[in-house]
Amino acid sequence: MKYIFLDIDGVLNAPGDKNLIEGIIEPNKYNWLKSLISKTKSKVVIISSRRLYKEDRDLLLKALDDIYDDISFISNKLTSKYRKDEINDFLSNNPCLNYVILDDVDCNYSEDSLMVKHYVPVDGILGFTVEDYMKALKILL
Repeated sequence: MKYIFLDIDGVLNAPGDKNLIEGIIEPNKYNWLKSLISKTKSKVVIISSRRLYKEDRDLLLKALDDIYDDISFISNKLTSKYRKDEINDFLSNNPCLNYVILDDVDCNYSEDSLMVKHYVPVDGILGFTVEDYMKALKILL
């Protein structure tokens, strides 16, 4: 299995984005994500802090309904101080051929010599761009 560990704010939305799906997802960024899923046959694991609140989880699932079957949440509670550690826990408990992390904040990914090779630092002012898409695609293929 391949995984896309996905933050939401700053990745699938950015300041100034208009016409957001369910108020959170910018359609063009979402289309890049759907293309990445399709081309790499990956599953999405939501690492956003929005996963911690039922209302936000439900809203995300509604906004991401086209890829609903490809989505899971890393957990419904914080299991560690850092996302890096939560991702490592997930990877140690799930079969994984490859993965990519799309996040606008370096949550200690760069401190892990293996994980940093799978991390695509998204500019939170721009959100997920074609350049980020190409980097993620290269990692997953």
